[in-house]
Amino acid sequence: MIHDLIDLDGDSASLKSTTNGLVGKMTLTNKGVESTHRDSFSDLASMMRAKKLYTPISTPAPPPQPLTVAPNGPRFASRVQSGTSIFSPLARSFQPTESVASFLQEQELAAPPLVASGPISEYRPENMRHLEALAEAIISYKSDDDSKCHHHRCRRSPSPLCKQPLLISGLELPAGVGPTHPPTPTESLQYSSSGFRSDQEAVVRVTKQNWESLGKELNTIKKQKLELESQLSTLETNNAVLRDVDHDISVRLGKLKYQNEANKAQKAAMGRSLSEREMKIKTQQLEIDELEGHVKTTENALSAKDHELENLRQKMKESERTIDRVTRERDEASRALANSADHLERARKLADTLTQREKLITDLRYQVMAEQLKVAGLEDDLEAAQAKSNQADIDGIKSKLIEKTSTCDRQRNQLKMIEAQLSQSQSRLIRSPTMASLSVALRT
Repeated sequence: MIHDLIDLDGDSASLKSTTNGLVGKMTLTNKGVESTHRDSFSDLASMMRAKKLYTPISTPAPPPQPLTVAPNGPRFASRVQSGTSIFSPLARSFQPTESVASFLQEQELAAPPLVASGPISEYRPENMRHLEALAEAIISYKSDDDSKCHHHRCRRSPSPLCKQPLLISGLELPAGVGPTHPPTPTESLQYSSSGFRSDQEAVVRVTKQNWESLGKELNTIKKQKLELESQLSTLETNNAVLRDVDHDISVRLGKLKYQNEANKAQKAAMGRSLSEREMKIKTQQLEIDELEGHVKTTENALSAKDHELENLRQKMKESERTIDRVTRERDEASRALANSADHLERARKLADTLTQREKLITDLRYQVMAEQLKVAGLEDDLEAAQAKSNQADIDGIKSKLIEKTSTCDRQRNQLKMIEAQLSQSQSRLIRSPTMASLSVALRT
């Protein structure tokens, strides 16, 4: 969506440069276009505000006004002055004592200058046709040697239209601001004592000096007219260029405004969608927080259940160990009960063996005592033999004594070993439950 947006600054800068370049070439006004950095559309907006609304009004060309002969002299047929005429506010009554040249000079001085310092007004075909009619009327007068001119009037045909200046094709003519009918001078001519008939000639007398001044003024007016026509063609060309530029700028500005509005609408829609998404995200976040709370509660409950299960597992293990121990004891008891007869027989055999060993021990003790007695007798004999100083017998007796001593030591060691084995057997018999039950049975 970001690539749909347009760069308004670049387009406005190009429009601004184009407008400034075109306006800089124009000579309509003395003021230059000042570059501003306030806004991208500031220059364009100021130009649109300064531009006046152009509404062309097509006005029909007025018919030529023929001259009519009245009893008091020639005058224009139409004496109605238009309220929109630019000459009617400045029209004066013609003084009979003045000449036509002085009257035209006064009219020229009283009228506003043709070339103003400000912007030149638009082209007026009515004014140009009126000027052509006056010029032809003045040129048609003839001067004689007596500084008098006689104007022979005939039926006046409509004056030919002035040659239109070179205009741009396809360009509409501006609205008519000048007079819709040519102005007529006021009734300032002297009335003659005798009126003219319709078939009589009208005579106008003008001095040669005035006639020459009128010719010079007419030439000056023609030159000014040509200059004005050239300026008008230049202005029309520039105006057409400005209109094209203005139209292009208006079209581009409209497109930019439309795109700006579309971008604003898109941004507003994006903002609304983002806000809706944020609301959804917040709602989902709240739901997630609530679910996290439920999950934590469930985890705590599961941890408690796990702890209880662990305790139950410990108890089960202890019970299993107890069951194993009881099972072993049960098996041992069953085995002991199964082997009780064998244990009794073995105990009897061990008892018989013990009695035999006890008898053997007593016999050995008797033998040891006898041997000890023999040793004592031999020692006595040895002492007697020693006393008898019978060395040979003493040596034999010593050897026999040593042998007997070693035999006694060996028998004594055997006796100790047998006693130790006997004590071990007795302790084993005493520790065994079978012997205990047997002893109890023997006692009973």
